[in-house]
Amino acid sequence: MLALGVRGGLYAGDSSCYLVGIDGRFPLQLDGGSFTEGVDRALALGTLKGTLPDLVAGLRAILVTHIHLDHLHGWALRSVIDLGQRLRGEAPAPLVLSNPDTVRSLQRHVFNGELWFDAATAASGKPVYLYQSLGDGETLPLEQLASGLLLHHLRMEHPVPTSAFLIELDGQVLAYFGDTGPLPPTFWKERFLPRVEKARRVSVVIEVSFSNEKEALATSSGHLTPTLLASQLAHLPEPLRSRLDLFLTHLKPGEEVGIHAQLEPLRSMVRSLTVPVQGARYALGR
Repeated sequence: MLALGVRGGLYAGDSSCYLVGIDGRFPLQLDGGSFTEGVDRALALGTLKGTLPDLVAGLRAILVTHIHLDHLHGWALRSVIDLGQRLRGEAPAPLVLSNPDTVRSLQRHVFNGELWFDAATAASGKPVYLYQSLGDGETLPLEQLASGLLLHHLRMEHPVPTSAFLIELDGQVLAYFGDTGPLPPTFWKERFLPRVEKARRVSVVIEVSFSNEKEALATSSGHLTPTLLASQLAHLPEPLRSRLDLFLTHLKPGEEVGIHAQLEPLRSMVRSLTVPVQGARYALGR
């Protein structure tokens, strides 16, 4: 997993965006808060090889959790590369996958021919992206990414319709939550657990936006604190948590010091805990 953007809000050059690597390539994008800045940072760190156009041409699916700007503005700006490649016939149109409300908002309010180009027709009448809506609990095979890859879609708690994606391949699951507030116990026990309990390793990318002192703000705005997240993970059985690698993302500017000082209870609950940094590359399931 390559972190192209990790922070929550405010910093346009470092907000939610990840690439998932499979067999030495990066066919899968998670959100799109920042893109080119993250690629530049990864190239400078040596965690990524090649060129920006080559990386974009290799994308086969873009998973969008929700419509908020800090999860899509970098992708929207970078999309001119996608448009050019489609016009020249250099790469196929990738799937854009999300819940129906987010797909509708992307079509009506972002790639609409006014705010930005119309992704349905801009490439001489050909689509720049192929939109697909996913229902709550739906599972979609993505054989074009890798043989046997399954994508599970779950709805989240946030002020706007929001998705979580569980990517399953070769006995491992990567769960990408985007933004979420506290979820009911039934979510973890009845919806999440059945999809991951047989996996030999589970990686969870989930937000912690605020320190514990701002729990009321976090709850009212659909976000988490370290203590709130710990109470969520407590709904999972210990045998699963013992093989769970936790990646904490979306830390809000000004909250980082407080959050880092409050992570020890979380660290003791899981196999490993990591706070990603922009441009870094993380091996999953090791």
